[in-house]
Amino acid sequence: LYYFWSLEVPVKRVHFLEYSFLAVLVYRALRRRFAPPALHALVGLCVTVVGTGEEMIAIFLPKRFAALTDVIFDATGGVLGLLVVKFVLREG
Repeated sequence: LYYFWSLEVPVKRVHFLEYSFLAVLVYRALRRRFAPPALHALVGLCVTVVGTGEEMIAIFLPKRFAALTDVIFDATGGVLGLLVVKFVLREG
């Protein structure tokens, strides 16, 4: 929670939550096909690839810029989503 509230730009908070939710959705979509250790890695990879793709698109848009820190925030949000699945929803 400290990490979430320490983000200075409100849009980054929204991205953090979006990628948490994305991780939960990807987890639920793939949980019947993969066992938990591989599943967690695959969910993390999917979230990171989507975040990287979003930053690559930002390179070509006017008044936008790409940053590696944004990909890290997105991936961290995905990890938070996995932790919610594991410890709050008691799955995996």
